[in-house]
Amino acid sequence: MAVAMRLLVLLAAMAATAIGKSVKNPADALAREINRNLTAANLPTLYNNPGLGCVALQYIQAYQGQCSDVGPNGQRPPEASFKTTLADNCGVDPSSVADITGTILACETEYRDARYAFSSLLFKESSTLATLQSSNHTEFGVGISGYEGGAPYFWCVLLSNGTPKSSFSFSDSKAKYQKTGCFSGTGEACSGGAGSFRRVASLIPASMFVADEFGLRKSTTRPWRKIFWFSLHLYFTAWSIFLTLVVGIITSPFRFLNAARREKLLEAQLRELQQHYEELGEKKGDLERRLEVTARDRKRIKESLDQAVGEWEKSIDRLKLLKARVRGKTYFSTI
Repeated sequence: MAVAMRLLVLLAAMAATAIGKSVKNPADALAREINRNLTAANLPTLYNNPGLGCVALQYIQAYQGQCSDVGPNGQRPPEASFKTTLADNCGVDPSSVADITGTILACETEYRDARYAFSSLLFKESSTLATLQSSNHTEFGVGISGYEGGAPYFWCVLLSNGTPKSSFSFSDSKAKYQKTGCFSGTGEACSGGAGSFRRVASLIPASMFVADEFGLRKSTTRPWRKIFWFSLHLYFTAWSIFLTLVVGIITSPFRFLNAARREKLLEAQLRELQQHYEELGEKKGDLERRLEVTARDRKRIKESLDQAVGEWEKSIDRLKLLKARVRGKTYFSTI
């Protein structure tokens, strides 16, 4: 009975954990961890570029699940593939591809959360941390994926000196669909098997607990043990997906209410904008009327000025004529 109660509590806790993790993007969580480290070191944060994040995910796919190729002596995809194959698979405009100034890659047989992946996998060495904190970078992207939705798991951080919000831009304003994995910068959930490998990874401790409680790890032979692990993982995964759907159904009315409130708020803002637009139209009409009055006054003043100039010119002519007459009388009187 005590074992059954412990099992029930553990299943509920792990189901809640699976639900919570399924709605998050671990690549964005790792991106926040990176910028949090830069802020703690009094360094400027880097732009989380979704195009570069998608390229990082494609960079992982190029390894085909081979953990042994990860490391300083391992094989890497050629640099030219960034602008050709990797960028094209993401729908990134090749002309917007900037230089890659840093590549940090890690592989592990077990799934790890963002904080562990940052401190114990990607940046556990001072050299990789120095690479991250270098002033050569302006942006970064994160890709996370398991091989075919399961182990091994890869974490990739690509750094670039491109222009934020313009480099690694998508040709159609969004990335091509990625079958598996997550990449940062979009705020969207993982694609394909990524959500599954996070759910299964979160349930492994529960599976070990159940096996220990019932003595299955010690009593079963190796073939049956594999079947047991697979069945238990499948069972927990199915329950987590079911509970996720149930939570989605329960929370849908609240989402509907939030959407209705947001719609009313937008309608009020639209009415305010319309009223402001009408006020501006009235002010524009008033200014146009004043401009017409000013133009008429200017025309009238110009006509008066032209008339005054004409009279002034006539007065000058008369004055000249009078001077000429005076000079003529003076001349005759002298004779």
